[in-house]
Amino acid sequence: MAIPMAPSTAVLFDERFVRATHLLSSAEPTERIAGVTMLAGLGDRHPEGTSQCAELLCHYLRAKPAGCDAPKRPMEPGENAVRNAIAAALCRRLVLDASPSWSDTPLDFRGAIFGDHAIFDFARLTGPELFRGAVFTGVASFFGATFECRADVPDSEFDPETDTRLSSAPDDVNGLPPVPLGRSVREAVFRGATFMGAANFAGSTFLGNGNFSGTVFEDTADFTEARFHAHAAFVNTTFLGRALFHGCAVAQNLHFVITHFHQGIDLTAVQARDWLTFTHAKIDGTADLSLATIVQLSLDEAEFGGEVNLGHAEISYLEGTGVTFRQSVSAPYAAISLGHLRDSQFMGVVNFDDARIGEVADGEPETVSFAGTVFADDPVARLAEGSVTPDAPGVTQEGFSVTWRVQKRSESKKHGRHE
Repeated sequence: MAIPMAPSTAVLFDERFVRATHLLSSAEPTERIAGVTMLAGLGDRHPEGTSQCAELLCHYLRAKPAGCDAPKRPMEPGENAVRNAIAAALCRRLVLDASPSWSDTPLDFRGAIFGDHAIFDFARLTGPELFRGAVFTGVASFFGATFECRADVPDSEFDPETDTRLSSAPDDVNGLPPVPLGRSVREAVFRGATFMGAANFAGSTFLGNGNFSGTVFEDTADFTEARFHAHAAFVNTTFLGRALFHGCAVAQNLHFVITHFHQGIDLTAVQARDWLTFTHAKIDGTADLSLATIVQLSLDEAEFGGEVNLGHAEISYLEGTGVTFRQSVSAPYAAISLGHLRDSQFMGVVNFDDARIGEVADGEPETVSFAGTVFADDPVARLAEGSVTPDAPGVTQEGFSVTWRVQKRSESKKHGRHE
């Protein structure tokens, strides 16, 4: 709790705060920028008033610029400069080594409209809903940023059993354990946000959930080596540019549900400790999941329009019904322990060179079912030793059943097709 100001100090603070407010409402961009500088300095000198200064700066960003219909029409250059100045002033006070630091000050950027240069690299950001519905009119960078956002859970939604499970989870992500939720949900919310320029979240850390549902990325979205300590939700999200998740680590679920990737997705070396879901997702470009480690992969009704690379991927459980692979699927040296991929279509070449399909547990085969799946090209070739027979065959377009069986090294070049 902040220590109240002395009466004389409070009077001085109030006078300067009113002056800064007047400057922020000036018609001249240069005076508005002077108001930003004055507010930031006032919050530095008076920690008791930091939250008040931060809230006014956030309020300015939430207000719609005059003559601007973002994201349809750009704002005036002067207004853009003011909004860039606010982002820069806040970021300088939110970085981990900032002195004085505003990183413990909750921020509210709901519906905010940022200028073309919103840089929050290495910032520590907190707030209950943070960037929900925000519009970034240009480059937005959160490189190396840390999100520690809290929202109180209503009594009707509080689940002690779930909370206990989350807080005691034994697994970690790159050495950092999942964060106990208590009676608060830690969630960095970008739900419904629009990124008109490149969005950089590389190396960022989400101490809890990351919610990007309904978000539109009009340019590259970079989550390379980002770490989510709970769930990451990209439900009904649109990626118009490249989607980069190379080396991303998620302690629980990573959801791409009803999500459209216009230029493919890079999930190379991703770590998903629970579900990675592409339910009803549409991927127009290449989907690269090579070197990925996935506990449970769900592909129900997903459509892969480009090549799919599963080389060296490790998938403990695979499930999917009605999946369409329009081009080649390459999975050399992949390991898929068990599951099913039923009533699906492989319309291109399938390469499972030295892949391990199924496993033997307690002397009994655990299988991967391809029942009702149609292969344009016979995939049963060159499987790794130890692969096992699925519980039902797939069918090629030529009408041949595709029978999978345990492969020996001496048979590694033989096909398992039977009429």
